[in-house]
Order: sequence, then structure tokens, then C-alpha cells
Amino acid sequence: MLRRMLATTFLLLAVLTAPPTISGNAGNGAPGEYGEYQDALRKAREAMERRDTIAALSLLDAALRINPEGAEGFVLLGRVYRGLGHVDEARTALDRAVALLGETTPEGQDALAELAAALGDAQQNEEAIAALKKVIARAPARTGTHRDLGTIYLSIGRLQAAADEFRREIALHPASARNEALASAWEGLGIAAYRLGDDDTALTALPKGQDSVDARYHLGLALARRADNAKAAAAFREVLRREPDHRGALQHLAKAASALGLEGERKEALDRFQKLYQEEEAAQTLRIRVRDLRKRADDRMAAGDLAGAVTAMEQSSELSPDDVDILIDLSRLYGRTGDLQRNEQVCRRALAREPMRAEAHFRLGRVLSERGDLPGAQSSLEQATRLEPLSPTYRAALAQLYMRVRRPEDAVRELRFARRLAPSDPTTGFNLGLGLAQTGNMPEAAAELETALEQGLREPAAHQALSQIYRAMGDMERSAREQRLYEAQIRSQEPNK
Repeated sequence: MLRRMLATTFLLLAVLTAPPTISGNAGNGAPGEYGEYQDALRKAREAMERRDTIAALSLLDAALRINPEGAEGFVLLGRVYRGLGHVDEARTALDRAVALLGETTPEGQDALAELAAALGDAQQNEEAIAALKKVIARAPARTGTHRDLGTIYLSIGRLQAAADEFRREIALHPASARNEALASAWEGLGIAAYRLGDDDTALTALPKGQDSVDARYHLGLALARRADNAKAAAAFREVLRREPDHRGALQHLAKAASALGLEGERKEALDRFQKLYQEEEAAQTLRIRVRDLRKRADDRMAAGDLAGAVTAMEQSSELSPDDVDILIDLSRLYGRTGDLQRNEQVCRRALAREPMRAEAHFRLGRVLSERGDLPGAQSSLEQATRLEPLSPTYRAALAQLYMRVRRPEDAVRELRFARRLAPSDPTTGFNLGLGLAQTGNMPEAAAELETALEQGLREPAAHQALSQIYRAMGDMERSAREQRLYEAQIRSQEPNK
């Protein structure tokens, strides 16, 4: 008897016993007309410009369904994810774009630079530096790249290297130029110079840069170090006008105000600084308590105490009710306990706080599917795939749902897309093989399952499926061989008696 299935596998072997509904290469995901793809990309860009992220993701999902090899679609998808702060998803999309475009083309170098920015977002700085150096080696006059490299150097404290890169960026632009790359290079140079103790360069560069909070703050610091307290105080006041809780600006404004004899302003700034400090201490104490409870939940899980893990995670959520990551962890635990009602509740709470959290939609879809609410499950799973079009797991779950509602062509389309996204992953091949078998495409189903096994799949169900598929194809010898392999793997998993 089959004792387990892969954790990431959602299609059930039961589909193999159902009569085929179609035959041939149905749902093969062949690219649509080029014009349709470009139209979807155009609409996605328009949605991005008006900051309609949900519409942009939906349109990019549609574009990639039409053309799964469309590099521009992956670039745009990476940019949307970067805007959302979903750095892992951004990296996946941009990795795919670079692979499709190649690093030697201008478009590939643009994608590689975007990938470096995503790596920087994830604080994978050495990888980001390596990517940017590749771009510079192939296109040393490309504007923006030296600026990006300097920004990473600045963030990790390599100040002289940062200043050098910002100067290289500035040298690429005409003296009369005005653009974002040049302005941010001047800003970066000014900040690096201040931290290096070079106030002359800082005071020259910062006014030429972007008028950002960070630039204003460092301008104030450089002026204060020159004892130009009136101008320093003005800079710190501007920082606080834009960002009232900027503790550094409050602290340094108090010093400047004291030097200027502005006792009331000094006291007000220090009182505000002290209040923020106390609030941060309380918040830090709470974060430590929440962290300890989450660790206790992990420890209880490792010890096999599922109930104890649930209790610790529930306590963590009570202390930090707006933390969506905790709600997602709680959903995972409720999934293990089979508590569908509470699982649904925490998924909906997560989505109320973060409507674009793909995993929350995915988990809600799984719960609704188990409860028999197939329309609700379909809506949630489709939303999950729209929000994270590059997730083979979400597409496999949606494919299973499509099978249940008798939409096998759509199921195979999802599985083909997942296979293109993860061609070396044996689980996606396994899922696609099962889906193809359901549609009656037995030769291709067998080929996908055989490939999955060659790629290292260690799932007895694959041999059982192949046995049934070869029997349907009339190849009784292969069917018997696969049945023997299936039974041998099952016996090897049985505990010793």
C-alpha cells in the first residue's frame, strides 16, 4: 500500500483510473500570437505606471502564459516583485530573463543589472557586486552601473571603493546633464565623502545630488562638523519635516540648537528623541518575546509536540497580531493538525492585512478545497498564481483543482508552464506526467515520468503510474516491470519487523 506522497505533489494517482477526456497534445501551452504577448506587456507597463500592482501581475501572468520564453515579461515581473519587496521572487524572474537574453546583449546586461539590484535588496551583496562587474566588463560606458556598484559598496562600508565608483559614474555624464543616475551618484559621493572625513567633497557633492532625506541629513552632519550650526539646524529641521521620527536628526538638531542658544528647541528635540528611544526599547522587548515563542514552536515541532508548537505560535500571534509571517506559520501548523476552521480564519486574517500575499491565497485555497468549496478554492489558487506566476507549487495545486472540476486541458497547461519554469525538477515532471495521463496522452505522460525518474525522483507512485500507463498502451512487459519496481520500493519503506 502506498504510504506517502511527495510533499510538493498535489495531483493524485486516482486521476489515472478516470476515463480520458481528450487525447493528443491538448493544453501544450504553445505561444500565442506575438501581438497578443506585446499587448499584454504594454498593458502591464501601463498598470505599473499607475501603480496597480495586482493588474500588472495578472497581465504579466497572461503574457507569460502566451509566451513562456518571453524575456521582457520576466524582466517586468522582476521589477514588480522588487517594488513589492519580494526579493526571492524578483531574483527568480530576473535569473530567468538573463538566461533567456544572455549576458553579452545590451538587453541581457540591463536584466543582469536589474538582477544585481534584486540581489542587493536581499543583501546578497557579493553576488550583486559580481553581477555588476560582469556588466561593467562588457559595457564600461553603460550609465547607472557604476552608481549601482557604488551604492552597494556604500551599504557595506567599503567607502573608498564606493566613492571611486560614484566618481566613475559622474565622469560618464556631460557637465550639463541632469538625470537620476547622475543625481544619485552625486548623493552617494557626498555621503561616502562625509563618512571618509572629507567634508569639502561632501559639501560640494550633496547639493548636486537628489534632495532626499538621507542627503539632507548628511549635509546637516557635514555642516555641523564645520560648526556651521545655523545651516546644520536648517538641514535637520527639513529632515524632521519629512520624517518626524528621524532619531539622528533629532539628536543632532538638539546639539545645533544648544550651540545657537535655542534652549526651547533643544529641549523639544531631546524630549522627542527620548520618547522614541523608549518606544523602540519596548518594541525591541516585544520582538524578543515573539522571537522566543517562535523558537519554542520550532523546538516543539522538532520534538514531535505539535500541540505545544501550536500553543507557542498562537501566543506569538497574540503578541504581534499584525505579523503576517506569524499567521502564515500558524496556518502551516493548523494544516498539520487538520484544523480547517482555524486555518481558514488565520489565512483570512493574513489577507486582510496583506491582500497580495500569495502564500496566504494558496493556503486558503487548499483549505477551501478540503472543505469542498471548489469555486472559492479555484478563486484563491488562481489569485496565488497571478501574484507569483513563477511558483511551480502553486501551479500544481491549481492544476489539481482544475482536475477536480473537470478542466483537464487547463490543468495540463498549468503543469506545462511549471515544467518550463523548473525543467530540472523531477516533481514538476511527475505532476505533468500524471496530468497528461488524465487527458489520455499516454506516450507523453510516460516520457515525462521516465524523465522525472532519470532526474532523481524517488517516488514509488511514479512506478505505479507508469505501470498503469504502459498497461493502457498495451505494453504489458513494461507495465509488469514498473509494477515490480513499485512493489520493491514500497517493501523497502516498510519498517523492519
